[in-house]
Amino acid sequence: MAINDRVKLIMEQEELSSGEFADRTGIQQSTLSHFINGRNKASLDVIMKIHQAFSDVNIEWLLYGQGSMRTQKTHGNGISVNNNGYQVGLKNNDIDVAEQVSGISLDSLGAIAPILAKQAQVGSTSEPIKPPRKITEIRVFFDDNTYETFVAK
Repeated sequence: MAINDRVKLIMEQEELSSGEFADRTGIQQSTLSHFINGRNKASLDVIMKIHQAFSDVNIEWLLYGQGSMRTQKTHGNGISVNNNGYQVGLKNNDIDVAEQVSGISLDSLGAIAPILAKQAQVGSTSEPIKPPRKITEIRVFFDDNTYETFVAK
């Protein structure tokens, strides 16, 4: 299933028209239309707006189609429960305090963590570290087919 099909599935489950979906996410209707119809690919900004508007949608599912569509359900008491019914996460006031102290929202961390993990896996090739190079010699060629060599001291 392509990413535009996954966004269509969110729209269907939320029972939203494309206009309502665009309003709720803050995406321009033309951008959403081009993306859903396959004319354009979604930018990271579009994906992040969708995830922010629908924070219970699993970002890995949205990006790659991996895992389940929904991550957690939050009950009225502020306790999050995963798909198995086990309690996870913190109460709302604990989250608010953590966000105020760190200055980083947990939603933004949860959204970007899988992306950073994938980038770390891709960029983890172990290349040997080379020492810095130094210029040892410079040669200047002239139009009369002669040259001069300058050697670093």
